[in-house]
Amino acid sequence: MERTGSLLERRSIADGVFTLLREQIIRGEFAPGEKLTEEELSSALGVSRTPIREALRLLLGDYLVERRSSGGFSVAEVSVRDVVETYNVRALLEGLMVRDATARLTDEDARALHELLDEMRAVMPDGEAVARVSRRFHAHIQAMADNRWAQSALDQLHGQIDRYRALAAHGPRRPHESVHEHAEVLAAMERGEAMEAEALMRRHVEASAGPTIEAITHHLQFTQQAQGT
Repeated sequence: MERTGSLLERRSIADGVFTLLREQIIRGEFAPGEKLTEEELSSALGVSRTPIREALRLLLGDYLVERRSSGGFSVAEVSVRDVVETYNVRALLEGLMVRDATARLTDEDARALHELLDEMRAVMPDGEAVARVSRRFHAHIQAMADNRWAQSALDQLHGQIDRYRALAAHGPRRPHESVHEHAEVLAAMERGEAMEAEALMRRHVEASAGPTIEAITHHLQFTQQAQGT
């Protein structure tokens, strides 16, 4: 029987490889559609093929890689349809979570969310800086909701969402609208209007998809033009 220490070491290596490859895919270091081979990754990362194989299996579960019809794996392609569907699901999940969070809102939570709103206003009009604070605002609400099933489903989407954000990093931003929408959500929560907070959060997430879809569309058009030359 394999010793427990060896099993834990192998598991740790596989987790490390998964985290590294995930970050590289999200940052665009591997292009959509690019073939990923165990042999090349094993050589590049200096590990055996076993943790590479396990990491690819985990990335498949996160929809960041896909199986090739000829065998092996490649980086998942990007499409506008996928962006739309991902953000639609995200809107439903975050709407549900803010509804749950409204029932649990404390004075301390309200202060923390107001402080994050103030941070957003302070970094205006830097769209990327507003987005970073916005993620903390959403994370605080999700922690308040304490809905492990919704959180699990949302966590599974985060890889794709982070990838779309990276691809759209130089696209259009809507920081003023975003800050206003966060303020509306918080105001509804403080009034105890859970259903309104849910509707406002869903509209906010759906609206935030617009610039991402526009940027992804331009990215795909540029890629197609480059491949045609």
